[in-house]
Amino acid sequence: MLTVLFNLCLFLSAKEDTLRVMALRDAAEVWHTGQVFVGLPEQGISRRLGEPTSKKALVWEYWQPLGPGAHSFRWVRVVRFRDGKAVAAAMEERGVGCILVEPKGK
Repeated sequence: MLTVLFNLCLFLSAKEDTLRVMALRDAAEVWHTGQVFVGLPEQGISRRLGEPTSKKALVWEYWQPLGPGAHSFRWVRVVRFRDGKAVAAAMEERGVGCILVEPKGK
């Protein structure tokens, strides 16, 4: 009986972990594709993401900061507008050549 209970506990915790991992993966996908920003007006995007790094007529770009180390690519959130509302806000990986960022304090 004890082994049955033990196996049942293992199965339940594995199932909960699987569900948790699936939920986190879904949340990461929503963030990466920018689905949470689609449909927001320009003011809503500004409130949530702040001032864009690059602001053109229908496209705003938010460059993600680079951490210490060598970088060949940079993540950029590109928000595209139509009729004053966001229609896409996906993350894109852009080539930047070779950038070396020194650790803070050096």
